[in-house]
Amino acid sequence: MKINRQGQAKVLTEQELHDLFTVGLLTPRDRLLFGICLYTGCRIGEACSLAWADVTSDAMTFRIEKTKTKSSRTVAISPALQALFDQY
Repeated sequence: MKINRQGQAKVLTEQELHDLFTVGLLTPRDRLLFGICLYTGCRIGEACSLAWADVTSDAMTFRIEKTKTKSSRTVAISPALQALFDQY
């Protein structure tokens, strides 16, 4: 467990992820935002800065100025993430 930025972060189990998506996150917007971070490996700031123009039917592009490494990247949309987009 991380305390004051020290220690190792906990890896969520399958059951904890299921509970998070079914009980913890109440709105489709919140589930989609968390899903983007989970399925693409991006940071919350990168996910929040996405525009609809950055998302196509099969991929999403994180722009240069919004990433930590200052390099743009394109990530494929998995079926699980596509389902969250459909719900939203």
